[in-house]
Amino acid sequence: MGDNYWTDLVEGKIDNSTEGVKPYFEKRAKELGESTNGVVTAAFEKAFRLDAENNPILEGVSYVTQELLMGTASVTMPPKRKDANNLYDGGLYAFEIRSASYRFRVFKVKLEAVYPISFELDEGVYSELDDGEKPISAIYGKDDANKVYAESDEEVDSLFRAILRTKKVRYLVVRLIEMTSEREER
Repeated sequence: MGDNYWTDLVEGKIDNSTEGVKPYFEKRAKELGESTNGVVTAAFEKAFRLDAENNPILEGVSYVTQELLMGTASVTMPPKRKDANNLYDGGLYAFEIRSASYRFRVFKVKLEAVYPISFELDEGVYSELDDGEKPISAIYGKDDANKVYAESDEEVDSLFRAILRTKKVRYLVVRLIEMTSEREER
């Protein structure tokens, strides 16, 4: 009866933390721009920010106002204490490949504090994706959302490498580079 049940919790570390996922994709996004001398870039940000950035109506509007207009924020008086649930739910992020004129949303990821995390892939990418032996759809099944799940940092890396091997992603990156070169030659 005299044991302190909190001791193990307070002294322990967080198992299966996703803290490395955001920096991982930010680094990968930066690497595309470096590899193409800025001709084709990538972005990994909160999905609503990328959506707002591409919406001319929201251009020049503050992020807070964008959140209100898009229905992703609520207006309330600031509470005395913040809701700790927000620490656990990292939000919905998106990874996009871009040129000056085009963008391609490769996936969205629901970034929770611990694994597993779910990825909603572009339909074409999802249909081509394989793990080296069999199609991903055979592993995860085909559903309307084109979702796959990662249980660790290693699985996130493996999934991203597989995404880069798809014909659609390879084609779009090369085509965006070519289109920019063609425009510069004119």
